[in-house]
Amino acid sequence: MDDPTSERITTAEMIEAITMALANARFEGDPCKCKAEEHLAPIEAILQRIARDKKDVERALAREEKALENLDRQAEALVQSHGEEIWRLLGCPDYDPIYNILFPSAATVEAEARAKIERLSLIADLLSNHVHPKIDRAYATSANLEFQTIVEDYQERIYLLSKHQFKKSALDAFEASVARIGLLELGTLRRHLRGMGIDDSLVMTIVPPPVSSRRMGPKSST
Repeated sequence: MDDPTSERITTAEMIEAITMALANARFEGDPCKCKAEEHLAPIEAILQRIARDKKDVERALAREEKALENLDRQAEALVQSHGEEIWRLLGCPDYDPIYNILFPSAATVEAEARAKIERLSLIADLLSNHVHPKIDRAYATSANLEFQTIVEDYQERIYLLSKHQFKKSALDAFEASVARIGLLELGTLRRHLRGMGIDDSLVMTIVPPPVSSRRMGPKSST
């Protein structure tokens, strides 16, 4: 059987098989080259475009992940700084319920980004509502603005990160779909080459099975 089932072959192996068949046919020359390009060159062009788009998306993802890391450091520094200042404004108490709501766990910001947004938003809301009489209104208003700003930055970065992750998933799915079409075209190309009277050993040299199908062999009938 010429075409192994695609379930056992990865997208990367399909692409490798398509690329190899084109390279082999181009090396062999016409009529193999002409027939291979007829079947596979459009597939190759689409896959190359997808690969370029994926690299662009991966670079964008790396930028957003780096930006989130920087925001994490800024948020930790902001919480630490205001936590210490508000504790001082409260008179350095051993315990204060409002302070413990504002800055639990020694005024650190942990967990994943969405949880951090909730934590920082809560601090901003409490400050904007002037929940503690010992916290100066002007200070609370200024601190609230800082927290709101970093919350907005987080929201923007998470939106962009999600957008790029969605695009990468869509490109991965499109690439797999195109590669499966290419895999079918490999089988068609073999049949056409044989129909042109080309020796079967040369056909299989030009269009070998994908790596995993050669490694695994045919499925057992038992």
